[in-house]
Amino acid sequence: RNLLLAKHDSIISEILTTHVGHCREISLYLESEFDKIFVELNKRPEDIEGVAAMEDYMDGLKSTMKTLGELSGDMMAYHGLLDEYKYKVDYDVGHALWQVYAMPGQVDAKMDEVRVAMEAVRKQLNALQEVEQVAFGTSLAQLEKDVAALQEHTDLAKVDETAVVLAAVEV
Repeated sequence: RNLLLAKHDSIISEILTTHVGHCREISLYLESEFDKIFVELNKRPEDIEGVAAMEDYMDGLKSTMKTLGELSGDMMAYHGLLDEYKYKVDYDVGHALWQVYAMPGQVDAKMDEVRVAMEAVRKQLNALQEVEQVAFGTSLAQLEKDVAALQEHTDLAKVDETAVVLAAVEV
């Protein structure tokens, strides 16, 4: 009877050790996927196309986060089995479990931070665009004056002077 009990304990211990390995692999996979998300969220757009690309990425991130959340829930359930059998795991396995458990909240916080930063970039780009529009309006008004001044040049004897004025308008 003791021999049979020892064999069963050995088999269960081996199964749980293998299970810990699978839990570690899942944790590492999820951690690497969250790290990829953080790499993308750490990029700072500097133009309106970059802001639009980041918004598109963040919109698509909802389905990715749902999938990662489901996998994270599965991972927690797998660790629950280890707890049920009171199987002692290494510190790094437990640490990885709680790191991955906390990452969806960290992603949400990072997304909020990125939204604030993108709004600041958008305001900066709008201000720059307004300055450019004012400068364009000023140059357009000057061009209209120069074109209107060309109407004064009707004397064919002053062709050379007219050519100089026309060259200045073309530039």
